[in-house]
Amino acid sequence: MDKSKKGPKFIKGLPILEYHRLRYAKNKKKITKRKREWYRQNRERTLKRMKAWRDKNNSWYKKKYYREHREHLQKQSRVQYKRDPQKRMAATYRWRGKNLKKWREYDNQWKRKARKVDPNKTRKKEKAYRAKNAKRIRAWFKAYYDKPNSKYKAYLQAWRKRNVERLRTYRFNRENKYRGWDGLRKKLHAGEIVAKWKRVRRLCYICGKYLDELEIHIDHVDPCGTNNLGNLMPTHKGCNSRKSDKRHFKFARPDLLAIA
Repeated sequence: MDKSKKGPKFIKGLPILEYHRLRYAKNKKKITKRKREWYRQNRERTLKRMKAWRDKNNSWYKKKYYREHREHLQKQSRVQYKRDPQKRMAATYRWRGKNLKKWREYDNQWKRKARKVDPNKTRKKEKAYRAKNAKRIRAWFKAYYDKPNSKYKAYLQAWRKRNVERLRTYRFNRENKYRGWDGLRKKLHAGEIVAKWKRVRRLCYICGKYLDELEIHIDHVDPCGTNNLGNLMPTHKGCNSRKSDKRHFKFARPDLLAIA
């Protein structure tokens, strides 16, 4: 071994890290001065290397840090939320807007796990959330739907074309529920409608003109009322469309309502 070459003088029996720590403590000023000088000369090169390292190891480093300090970070997050919930929520929504794909993946993954563990509990939570934030959800869907060239709009139109029968059934059940049938279909016999048509002298109760048996249209006197026979009256198709869903309508023959 060439003894002329100068190298670090290691103390016998001392670990290398301990030696470096003692050396740095002894020559702190000299070492920091040298480091600063070198950084000034190679600033751009150092920044490039740092950026490349961050890009390469950012996600790994963040995950590692989160694993090691999970409880502390969660506690800190709760404290910040209590201090200013609106600010915290705004920051969350901003992050979601920037990282929409990542958020959706995480959300779907979390929902799948939760549904496997306790599906009933998850459904209840989702239902409660939708009930609590109904206006916000509706506004978001409306804004998304009204966008020019909206994918959601195109998807809905395609879905409606594919599921015509299903949509018709859904609308019918919804209408029935709205009118107080509790979602159950109540069938009226054709003879009952014809008997009522005869009782009102075969006349349309809106325009008061003659109504043919084959042209009978059934109208709800109170559009939000039930489908009981007392709330149904025979009309022309045009008269029924003209009345539409109006509650207070000027009838030409109010005496027919009294007979019915």
